[in-house]
Amino acid sequence: MSSEPAMAAFSKENPFPACVAENRILSKPGSAKETRHLILGLADSGLHYKAGDSLGVFPTNRSNEVEAIIQALDATGGELVSPMVLKLGSPIPFREALTHQLALAGPTAKIVDTLAAKATCTDEKAKLTGLLASESKGLLAGFLDEREYADLLTEFPSAKLTPQELVDHMRKLMPRLYSIASSSKVYPNEIHLTVAVVRYTANHREQVGVCSTFMADRVEVGTTVVPVFVSHSNFGPPEDGAKDAIMIGPGTGIAPFRAFVQDRVASGTTGRNWIFFGDQHRSTDFLYEDEWAEWQKKGAVVRLDLAFSRDQPTKVYVQDRMRENAAELWAWIKAGGYFFVCGDAKRMAKDVDMTLHQIIAEQGGMDAAAAAGYVKQMKKGRRYQRDVYWVVLAFAPQPWLEGAVPAGDFRLIRSTVCGFLHQSWVSHSRIAQQSLLVPVVVSEKPSPNFWRVTGSTWFASVNRPKVAERLQRRLQLRAEKPKPWRSM
Repeated sequence: MSSEPAMAAFSKENPFPACVAENRILSKPGSAKETRHLILGLADSGLHYKAGDSLGVFPTNRSNEVEAIIQALDATGGELVSPMVLKLGSPIPFREALTHQLALAGPTAKIVDTLAAKATCTDEKAKLTGLLASESKGLLAGFLDEREYADLLTEFPSAKLTPQELVDHMRKLMPRLYSIASSSKVYPNEIHLTVAVVRYTANHREQVGVCSTFMADRVEVGTTVVPVFVSHSNFGPPEDGAKDAIMIGPGTGIAPFRAFVQDRVASGTTGRNWIFFGDQHRSTDFLYEDEWAEWQKKGAVVRLDLAFSRDQPTKVYVQDRMRENAAELWAWIKAGGYFFVCGDAKRMAKDVDMTLHQIIAEQGGMDAAAAAGYVKQMKKGRRYQRDVYWVVLAFAPQPWLEGAVPAGDFRLIRSTVCGFLHQSWVSHSRIAQQSLLVPVVVSEKPSPNFWRVTGSTWFASVNRPKVAERLQRRLQLRAEKPKPWRSM
């Protein structure tokens, strides 16, 4: 028996400290977007991944935002705190909690209520109290959406909080998932990512995506340690290498399909590859252009259809290219080809799905019901796979919530969402304007117990077929028989 201790397996609970080997901008000068290609080293990690998997990244918050909060509280940063949400065995320094453990965005009505109770300035107290009034639900929702905790502390300086009081209002800083843009058959000791860096302005202040800017701005190549874990998925290229693959991936949705093509080329598959890619401008936003050209030259990609929406007066999208090639697309599908989609679900994936139904109906000589049945069978046979996120509940009045859930509060929807998912973890939703339910977004890509947060939208990733339809039915039943809601 070896005397050497076994290396602990790296996971979400025990992330691997990876170093970034490369960080370069993919988008060209003049682009309205900042898209980056990153390479993270996996040597000696024991981690394995396959095409279609995702990489979870634990970010840190920006130091200037951390310092802004510390200064607003007249604190030093060395105060010991024990945030309720972290359930720590022993307290940690305030600065460490803000930097590594807590989300600095997403304030709720609870902090507004606390500030109102502590404000000593008459004008500040009046404004805060007004926001909490029942008739100001819409105003409060918009107010909170444009602010982070630092904004509130700066805006209402007379409301003095202790570091412990503040952290008890904050939620956990969660990892973000990124589709892996490489194949382990080609890069066994590396993981490649395609990252859209989020930067915008709200409330006259620069706002950023915490993880995308962490990797773009705060990670030094070869020096900074990035805690990561592999999130395995059922999303992936055909197991039968003889099968054709149609891949729809506009924007950063192209990432997994770069991995798919690498994987299939390395495996020597005979199935054909057809890529649909789109973005704003060809001259600035054609991600991995040289690689696609090389693959086309070698015959690894037999079709590459492009849709650059702003390069002509009439916007053109990937679904338009699908329609233009409807006959050939149907021929591939009819012959057993696989159909993959990755990217934004709010518009793109929905439009692509509708276009797919139309093409099957028109080219296959079917009515709408028969086409829907055909698509259903494609999904059942895993010939139609999507790595997308879509809204289950859009902003829509929920009158049955009136009186049951205070506006602006966070509540545990155990009896509906969590009970439905049969998970030990909980989903949160923000109850906002006129008891509107902020979108609960779920993923077809299995990654249990994981959150992805973009702006004010919460993404709960679950591994459940037809989860959207079933969850909506369960919520409708809840509407008909409302019950008391449990507070956090």
